[in-house]
Amino acid sequence: MIIFIIVFVLSSVALLGMLFYRAWQIESSKNYLFVSLRKLPPEIYFRHVEKIALYTTKRLVQWVVLSGAKYWFKVKAKTNKWIQKNSPRIHKFFEKKESKNKTFLGKAILESKIKIQRIKERIEKEVSDN
Repeated sequence: MIIFIIVFVLSSVALLGMLFYRAWQIESSKNYLFVSLRKLPPEIYFRHVEKIALYTTKRLVQWVVLSGAKYWFKVKAKTNKWIQKNSPRIHKFFEKKESKNKTFLGKAILESKIKIQRIKERIEKEVSDN
């Protein structure tokens, strides 16, 4: 408690000292230094305004694009889920269908995927047996 009282007294003395010093400066008209540093009105350069405008425009455009994409994906996912649940015929119509005319490269990729899957299953079976 004594520490709080000592800190309070010291801060009060420092406050009064600053006030008396400022009053002495004003009284002896030594405040010309403070008046000369202050500019009215402050200088505003076009470059500063341009930077601020570009920064706010960038942020605004990013916000609009990201919000639009976010809500687009939300609406798309919810409508897809709703259509799948309520009308399976429409969902079936819009499903991606695999093309029956596959190219040589497409067939090779499909065969490779099947072989990889078989190897993976074999390895999992061997590991589970041991």
